[in-house]
Amino acid sequence: MRIGFIGAQSVGKTTLANLLAEETGFTLIREQIRISVKAFNALGFSTPDELANSTWYPHMMLEVYRRQLRCELQSHAGFVSDRTTLDYFGYYELLNSDEDFLVNLFRKSFIDHYRANYDLVIYIPIMFPAVDDNYRNINEDFRKKVDSKLRSLMGENKNVHVLKSLDLMERLKEVVQLCKF
Repeated sequence: MRIGFIGAQSVGKTTLANLLAEETGFTLIREQIRISVKAFNALGFSTPDELANSTWYPHMMLEVYRRQLRCELQSHAGFVSDRTTLDYFGYYELLNSDEDFLVNLFRKSFIDHYRANYDLVIYIPIMFPAVDDNYRNINEDFRKKVDSKLRSLMGENKNVHVLKSLDLMERLKEVVQLCKF
């Protein structure tokens, strides 16, 4: 089974993905944007927001996509990913200043992959304030824009389940039930 989480920053995707991977034994695919940003650290960038305002942003997003695909392809027995390619495109579309042809190319690649490669997608709406980790953007207006963008991009996908519980263990039970273990 290939499971992906979708949601704005600081909604609990990583925490829940870690627990679900532990519960199921599936490979955990960590947030590739954090890993990719580290690769661009030598250029003086330490957060995605800093990169988004540079000419290096599309290069970093291609690196994120490449890493995500590689991790997914190497996970033969199933995976739990704390982000999907739809998430990455949503942020990219909100933050980029690239030419339309590049945005359309990214849209096609990232969204087509999302539609074809996840058996179950768990969308986590904003339910509590963001936690500042000195990395992510915790501006509430930006979080709402991200959430709105992701919901728009998801469309009417039958594989998407919306989490409703605030309690972490209830969330885990809900997702495990969906996986039918």
